[in-house]
Amino acid sequence: MSKIYEALLRAEMDRIAELNRTKTPEAGESSSQAALPGDAATALRSGTGGRSREELSAALLRSAQLVEAKAEDTPSGPRVRKLVWEPDVKLLPALEPRGALVEQIRVLRSRLYELRLDHPLKTVLITSGVPGEGKSFIASNLALGFARFRNQRVLLIDGDMRRGRLHSILGADQGPGLTDYLTGQTSLDDVLQQMQLPDSGPLNRSFASLSFLPSGSDADNAADLSGNGRFEGLLRSLYDHFDWIIIDSSPVTLVADGVNLARACDGVVLVTRAGQTKYEVAQRAQQELRASKIVGVVLNAVEDAPQVGGYYGYDG
Repeated sequence: MSKIYEALLRAEMDRIAELNRTKTPEAGESSSQAALPGDAATALRSGTGGRSREELSAALLRSAQLVEAKAEDTPSGPRVRKLVWEPDVKLLPALEPRGALVEQIRVLRSRLYELRLDHPLKTVLITSGVPGEGKSFIASNLALGFARFRNQRVLLIDGDMRRGRLHSILGADQGPGLTDYLTGQTSLDDVLQQMQLPDSGPLNRSFASLSFLPSGSDADNAADLSGNGRFEGLLRSLYDHFDWIIIDSSPVTLVADGVNLARACDGVVLVTRAGQTKYEVAQRAQQELRASKIVGVVLNAVEDAPQVGGYYGYDG
């Protein structure tokens, strides 16, 4: 308490001294008000607000109490296990500093940021109509793209509980994971993991802000698990601890898992594959997701895109 109070008091005394020197009370007003809550902010709107030093000190003390109480009420983040990962870097062009592939990931990232300006958008499901269209590739690279940008805190969830592949791309453990959590067999603290970072190297920056929740044990009852309400509760418990939550899912035209997960998310990105995804499949996928908000469509594996080659040809 004393440190918070002393810092607030020192900052306010410095501000008042500056105002007395310059005789321009408007200077710095907005920044001071933004920094102090409650009674102290009210007093600052007109210099000292006509208060004595003792009255101002009491207002700052109340502000310090509010700041401390808010800090105590804010729950600490979930425990994350540090594990050794061996990423398959050839499937992760988002790790590259430049190039056509990483630029396309950045374009997708920018589009999602633009959408966030108008609507809440933090939990994003990546799915496709049928297998082999590249959804896992897009999900993993998009998550890394966010994590590398301004050290955003990103959680990547493998929601394909029948055929999860993200752990293979990241070189991470498959479990315990989502299926184990949704069945109540394990807690949240046991399913989140991060890469044990090397002492130095380019992977430090790329993976420092990325957390991963793997698919866990293969589940034949994935449709039941995805619709039992625990996934929505999971997202709520994690929402305030991450800047972005990216979820890979099973194809939506074959099983109900992805459709169930999508309803709990802020938005859905539908992945299609050039030269492979039939128009009818794309239309059916859109219909399956009619209860969710599709925020965009990715056309994957475009043959005439420069330097695309095997990366976007990944069968994810």
